[in-house]
Amino acid sequence: MRRGFLVAFALLASGAQAQLFPARPDNTFIADEAKLIAPKDRESITWVAKEVLALTEAPIVVVTIPSLTAVGAKDIGIERYARRMFDTWQIGSRHANHGMLIVVAKESHQYRLELGKDWQGTWSGQGRAALRNAMIPFFQHGQYSSGINAATTLLAALAFKASGVTPAQLSHYATAHPGPWSATRPFSRRQPSAGHVVPIPQP
Repeated sequence: MRRGFLVAFALLASGAQAQLFPARPDNTFIADEAKLIAPKDRESITWVAKEVLALTEAPIVVVTIPSLTAVGAKDIGIERYARRMFDTWQIGSRHANHGMLIVVAKESHQYRLELGKDWQGTWSGQGRAALRNAMIPFFQHGQYSSGINAATTLLAALAFKASGVTPAQLSHYATAHPGPWSATRPFSRRQPSAGHVVPIPQP
């Protein structure tokens, strides 16, 4: 009886700090809990993520949450929350720890790119720079969906470069698996339109 009480007390004590993760998006690569991603961008992100996984075995997963408070992560911050999600979901492949996780907390005005350990070093820095350069201009105009789509495409290009995927391989895959968007097409021409400015801290 005493042991049962102690176990119950421990669960209650830890519950206040427990973080809530969305259901793992195994097939779509997207868990859009904050409802930020437009259907056309969802389709594009999913297609590009499938392309990257097929050619490099590096999964790209995108998660949006309403706020850190909503998922019980206000005290630990987005960096630790994203790391715990990454480790809990075991984002990677059987051969390498090179998964990529984008987490966006809308009302907290924060984002995080979490990378597997095999990305550490030069590629890690390039990945975070790519994310910042791709997303922030859109986010500052309230265009979250376009920003996340842009970031996914640039991370895909980074994964292809790091894995030595050739243009011929990309072209062959795009021909065999036609989709709404291919990571072989440049995204830099797309620019954010005017809109409400939402400042996003850059961790």
